[in-house]
Parts: sequence; structure tokens; C-alpha cells
Amino acid sequence: MKVRLANRLRGSNLMAKNAAWSLLGELTRLSSRVVVFLILTYRYEPETYGALVGAMGFLLFLVPVATLGATFLLLQRVAGDEWDSATACRHAFSSVLVGGTLATLALVVLQPVILPQVPLAALLLLALAELVGGGLVEVLTFLAQATERLAAMTAIRAIHAALRLGAALGLFFFSSQPDLWVWAALTAVTALPVIVLGQKVLLGRMVRPATLTRDDVREGLPLSVGFGAESLRHSADSYLLLRLDQPGEAGIYGSASRLTGLAQIPIVALINASNAQIYAAGARSVRACRTVAARVTAGALGISILIGLLLAVGAELIVAVLPSEYADAADALRWLAVTPALFASAAFAATAVTASRNHRYRIALNVIGSVVNVVLNLMWIPDHGWRGAVAASIVSATIFAAGLWLVLQVLVSRERR
Repeated sequence: MKVRLANRLRGSNLMAKNAAWSLLGELTRLSSRVVVFLILTYRYEPETYGALVGAMGFLLFLVPVATLGATFLLLQRVAGDEWDSATACRHAFSSVLVGGTLATLALVVLQPVILPQVPLAALLLLALAELVGGGLVEVLTFLAQATERLAAMTAIRAIHAALRLGAALGLFFFSSQPDLWVWAALTAVTALPVIVLGQKVLLGRMVRPATLTRDDVREGLPLSVGFGAESLRHSADSYLLLRLDQPGEAGIYGSASRLTGLAQIPIVALINASNAQIYAAGARSVRACRTVAARVTAGALGISILIGLLLAVGAELIVAVLPSEYADAADALRWLAVTPALFASAAFAATAVTASRNHRYRIALNVIGSVVNVVLNLMWIPDHGWRGAVAASIVSATIFAAGLWLVLQVLVSRERR
């Protein structure tokens, strides 16, 4: 009993330390993102900003699909299966480079059908920045999580954020009415030094991508489908607002959802800090996984409820920093105030389902949630604009969170039998 208690306390202390490092890194990114966000809203009209938000929403959906689930497979291999870090990183790099490049080419070909509102050059550069450059950076941050080196992850993300902030400041001071491709090119370039530095810090050297293997595709594809469906559930609303010829509504909704996302930084820090422990518990049993997830969820819910209250009460004050064209974002922010709690209630349960090698259930729930979200968006956006998008997101997020905890309960009961 004493040994078990000591181990639990040791694990809690390590998670608290990692959470503190992660929070520092996320707060650094938050400061940068706030400034970048403000610069973009002042440099672009709501319609142009809405086109950017819609394109980014679609790309965020594509990231896990295009990269063949590389980051999550790396986390599973290093934290759960105890792979060598350099070997796992080389395989993840190959998945990102092959999948991201092919997805970028497909986007360029299909641009007139998928995103006609976004210029071809801007879409090409945004895709390279997020699917290839951003994917490689995320491989390194997930490697830091898997090895519980959260200080290194903090440094990588802080440097990346600082470089993007520098790019945004350049946009602000040297270009009065920049085209979207200018911002896209700047974001693409910022990933390069981070990729080099991250390898030096985490591996001590640069590594070559491995040859993409059948196992990389076979094991990564289910993860890519599941997390792709999850990204679709999160980003479908922004894309559909743009695609249904409501770029102004997309700009208002995008600004409010971006503010909500910034407010969820403490929850993201807890996710980063707990990933390795949940995956390690998943190698033992579903029950151990659920225990760790439930403990972290309890703390995260308390934080997220407080965040939601602050967003609802201070919406007018928060949105006051934006240009006058975004005044309606205050109402959108109030509507979105419940989403941090929904996010926290699902995040750790979802990790537990994946870490216990039951990812197929997460895939199924994500597909259900995504279908519900898309259908409700198509029904409600034409008549209600961004309000319809918010309502659809809340409904789909509630279904996803409730389904995850039900699945964990069923799996634990089955394990006992």
C-alpha cells in the first residue's frame, strides 16, 4: 500500500511539474497568438480573414489524415511500446513528408472545387506550412511529450511562436494591404529553424527520415482516420460558413472561436503533461488508463468552468480589442463559453480510449460526432449563420464526450469479466 501511494505521489508530482512547463510554453504561445490574431484582424477585412479561417479549418482537419497519424503513432510507440526515440522520430518524419506532400498536391488540383475563395498560391503555401512544416514540428513536440521532456517541448513551441510573431510584425509594419499568400509564405518559412533546433535538443543530432513502411501505414491509418474525424468535428463549422458564402459570418465566428481556443490553454497544458502517463497506463490495463484520465479530468473541469464564466461575463471587454467590424463576436463568445468544459470532459477520456488500444471506438464516436456536426451545420447555417455553427458544435461535442465515458465504462466492465 505504501509503495503504491508513493508511486502515485511520484506520478502526480511529475505530472504537476510537466504541466507547469507545458503551461509556460502554452502561455508563451498564447501571448504570441494574441498579437498575431490582432494583427491579422487589423490587416484583413472580415471577409478576407474569414477565407483564411475557413482554409485553416480545412487544413487542421487534414493534418492528422495527411500525416498518417504520425504524431500519435510516435506517442504510442515511444511511451507505450518503448521504441527508441530516434527510430520512432525517423518513421514519423517519413509519414509527414510523404503524406503531407501528396495532400498538398491534391489540394492544389482540387482548389476550384474545395476552396475557390482562397487564391491558389495562398492555399499552396498554407498547405506546405501546416501539413509539412507544421507536421514536422508537431512530431518533435509529441516526442518531447512521449519522453516527458516538457521543458524541451516548451522551448520548441515558444521559439516557433516567437518566429510567427516576428512574421506577423513584419506583415504589420511593411505591408499595408497584404495578399493572403504573403502571410502563408511567412508562416511556411518559420517552421524550418524550429525543425533543425528541435532535433538537436531532443535527439542530439539531425536524423534522416526512414523509408515509409507498411507498418507505418497500417498502424497510422486508423489513428489518422480517427483524429481526422475529430479535427473535422472541430473545424467543419468555419469551413462550411465560408463554403456557404458567408465569409463575414466566418470571420466573426472564427475570431470568437480563436479567442475561446486561446482561453483553453491551461487544459491543453494538462493534456500535454498527462499524455505519456495515460499511454503508459494503457500498456497495463483499461482500468488503469481510466483512473489516470478521470483524475486529470476532474481538475480540468474545474479550470474550464471558471474559464467559461470569465468568457461569458467579460465577452464585451475581451472583444473590445478587435476592430469595430468584429463587434458581433461578443455574442458568439458568450455562446461558445460552454465549449471549454465540453473540451475538458472529452479530452482525457479520448486519450485513454486510444492508449488502451481501443482506438476503433474513438474513431466511431468521432465519425458520429462529425456527421452530426456537418448535418446540423448544413441545416442551421443558412438561416442562423454563426449561431447555427455554435449550436451544432455544442451538440456534437456533447455526444462525443458522453460516448467516450460510456465506452470506457463498458471496456472496464469487460476487462473485469
